[in-house]
Amino acid sequence: MTHLKTAPLPTRPHASQTPGDGDAPHLPLLRRLTIAQKLTTLGLLLGLPLAGLSVLVGAQDVQQYRAASQQLQIAGHYGTLERLQLQLREIRGSAPQQVSAQQLQQLQQVDRQLQDILRSSEAVRSQQLSQALSAKLGAIVQAIRTESVSAAELAQLINGVLGGELAQLFTTLATEGQLGSVRVPGGAALVRLTSETMAEHLPEVGRQFTTILPILDQALTRQGGVLTGEQRSDIKNAVQRARELTDAVERGGNEVLAARPDLRAQLAQPYAEANEQTRKLFDFVEQRTLEPRKVTTTFQQLLNVANPTLPAQYRAFDLTTAALRGIFEQQRAQAQRRLLALLLLLALVAALLALLLRAVSRAITQPLGDLTRASRQLSEGDLSASVPVTTADEFALLGHSFNAATAELREQQRHSEKERLEAQQLQNNIGAFLNVTVDIAGGDLTRRGVVTQDVLGNVVDSVNLMTEELAGTLKQVQQTSQAVGQGSQQLLTTTAQIEQGSLTTAQQAGHLAERARQIDRQIQDLTRSAQASAEAARQALETSEQGQQAVQGTLQGMSAIRSGTQDVAQTMQALSERSEQIQGIVDTITQIASQTNLLSLHASIEAAGAGEAGSRFAVVADEVRQLAEQTNEAAGRVAALITGLQSEIARAQAGVHSSAAQVERGYRVAEEAGARLQELGHIAQRSAQLAGQMSDVSGTQARDIAQLGQGVQDIAALAQNAQQSVQQGRGAAEQLRSLATQLEQSLSRFRLG
Repeated sequence: MTHLKTAPLPTRPHASQTPGDGDAPHLPLLRRLTIAQKLTTLGLLLGLPLAGLSVLVGAQDVQQYRAASQQLQIAGHYGTLERLQLQLREIRGSAPQQVSAQQLQQLQQVDRQLQDILRSSEAVRSQQLSQALSAKLGAIVQAIRTESVSAAELAQLINGVLGGELAQLFTTLATEGQLGSVRVPGGAALVRLTSETMAEHLPEVGRQFTTILPILDQALTRQGGVLTGEQRSDIKNAVQRARELTDAVERGGNEVLAARPDLRAQLAQPYAEANEQTRKLFDFVEQRTLEPRKVTTTFQQLLNVANPTLPAQYRAFDLTTAALRGIFEQQRAQAQRRLLALLLLLALVAALLALLLRAVSRAITQPLGDLTRASRQLSEGDLSASVPVTTADEFALLGHSFNAATAELREQQRHSEKERLEAQQLQNNIGAFLNVTVDIAGGDLTRRGVVTQDVLGNVVDSVNLMTEELAGTLKQVQQTSQAVGQGSQQLLTTTAQIEQGSLTTAQQAGHLAERARQIDRQIQDLTRSAQASAEAARQALETSEQGQQAVQGTLQGMSAIRSGTQDVAQTMQALSERSEQIQGIVDTITQIASQTNLLSLHASIEAAGAGEAGSRFAVVADEVRQLAEQTNEAAGRVAALITGLQSEIARAQAGVHSSAAQVERGYRVAEEAGARLQELGHIAQRSAQLAGQMSDVSGTQARDIAQLGQGVQDIAALAQNAQQSVQQGRGAAEQLRSLATQLEQSLSRFRLG
């Protein structure tokens, strides 16, 4: 297992710390929550809109359920109202003494049930009607018990209750319970049939029947059973009205059955039985009251026929109310099923959301846990820590990045160890190279550093190359210095020769001038002697011979001067070529010094790049640069001296050329003088008559000799000038040799191999 001392993992920032500009603001509470808690919070927040929508939908279902429950409850109240209505209709028409105690007990019991039912109602109108109804029922019960009213009065009291508070309770409960808002087919018709048609028409049919009671009572007691026309009309109208109400109930039933065929099996027969019995009842009333001339049937007999029809009517009424309750139960069941389905859906969604959050939480916390464990191992120095990547999300990228980072750390550890070994080897190589640079700085340019494969190898290679080039350059400088010394020595020898030749030329020119003066005097004497006598001619012949000898000597001297002048010209030409060679050498030295200076600058840069390891070599490079600058300056001074020397040599060469030309002309004059003297010797034997000619010739010779003397003097002056120029060249050559000696002394401390 690989261990490396690493920095501890970054701690979680304190809650009071302010996030950076690039960080999104977080609530302090969220900072204290775990990721699972944050995901749970996020799930709850995401579930809030769904929960709100579900609450809205559920509220509608709950409202429908409550409305259906209330409607079902009111439809259940209808059963109590129906029983109360039936009991009152059974009592109606009977005398108080004919009402049994059981009937009164049942009536009070139903009244108490109704009061208990309506006492919990929040509708004020229903409670008011219930209280009023209870009060009237109490009065009816009291009147029956005390027998303080007649049958007709009792019927009137009961009619007031049936057509008043009791009928209003049906419609009021229907309105308060919003029974008419039922949305099922036939529901509204069924509500109208129960809360309006049957609840009002059935008691009204009985009321129309009870209107016959006082008519029959009056006809039997006062008219002997004979009905008046008005009485017959009233009975007929009552029966007709009762039939119309019965038909209305039948039409309401048919409307319900037409809208709800499913109720036909439940309601068709009871409706038919109730309607049939009601019609038979009124047929019986017409037969017993309107057809005979004299009525013999009492109202009690009619009641005995009418009351048995009431169960069929209220059986149909109860079945209709039961059908209405069935509709409301169906609506409540549907609302309950929708509500249960919504709750089940919410529970399923909540469960799925919880499972999803749990899966997401595990998908997040598990990789985070792996990252945390791996990070803790990494913080403890275990570089073999890795994160298993089992997903393809951002955690996978993070895991790959972490694994790549640990691999990079391991690689860096191996690289660091390798760098440590390389640094140690580099330190050893630097030590060895410093020893070489110390020797090089001491002047041993034969030493070379070992070129290694590390970063020092390039520096050592550059230094070796520079040292090689520097040694070659210094060797060239040394050779050039030696060549300059040898050239300066040759220059000194040549200048000495030129100086000696110039001195000899000057001396010979002096002798020639003196000789020319002597010839001039002799020619003058010859001219005077020629005019004398024959002796003078003999002497002139002798003098001519002497003149021929002198001219011959002059020719020889002029030939020597011409030869010396040519030697001087050749020497000056050689000196000029030597000076040009020296100038080339000086230029080479200057180029070498410039290249040495450039190499020393490169060496200084490489030494600076090597840091402290190249500081010693920088000193050597600086000394080489200073030496190159001194060499460049010395070469410049030598070039200046050579330029001056070349100028002086050029001037001396020009003088020598001029002297050679004059010597050549003098030589030719001397040759001509010799020829003339030879002619003079030949004609000396002639007669004196030629003396005049000789005098003329002597005058001409005198002028030529004068010109020869002037030429000789010019040659002497040129020789003196050449001697001065040669002396200046010799001084320059001596300075050049001195500089070459100094350069050789400076280069003597370097070991060049």
